[in-house]
Amino acid sequence: MASTSDIANDLNHLISLNVDALKGYRDAGNESDTAGLRLWMFNVQKERAHFVAELQQIVRSLGHTPEDDGSFLGKLHRAWIDIKGEMTDEVNEEMIEECIRGEEKAVEDYRKVLDHDLTPEARGVIQKQLDQIHADLLKLNQMERALDRD
Repeated sequence: MASTSDIANDLNHLISLNVDALKGYRDAGNESDTAGLRLWMFNVQKERAHFVAELQQIVRSLGHTPEDDGSFLGKLHRAWIDIKGEMTDEVNEEMIEECIRGEEKAVEDYRKVLDHDLTPEARGVIQKQLDQIHADLLKLNQMERALDRD
C-alpha cells in the first residue's frame, strides 16, 4: 500500500479538480440563458461541493491537510470560457462544450488515481464519484446533441 502522504496527494489533486469543476459549473449556470440548463448546472455544482467534502474528510482521516482551492489552470480555463462567452451568441453550446471537456479530464484523472494504491474507503468514494461524473458526462453529451438538432 502507498504511504498516507501519497494517497493524500492523489486525493488533494481530485479535490482541486472538483473545486475547479464546481466553480466552472457555477459560472456556467450564471451565464446560461435557459432555466433548465441553469438549474442542472447549479445541481452539479452542489454535487461537486459534496465530492470535495467527502475527499477532504478522507484526507483528514489520513492525518493530512486537505486542499481547499482550485488550480491555476482551472482559473485560467474559467477566464477563457468568459472570453469565449463574450464573443458568441451561442452561450449554452459553448458552456456545454467546455463542461464536456472538463468532465473528460476529470474521468482521466480519476482513472489515474484509481490505478494507485488506495485505502478501501478512498477507493470506494473515488469510484462512486467517477460513476457520477460519467453520468454527468453522458447527460452533457445528450444536451449537446439536442442543441445541435435545434
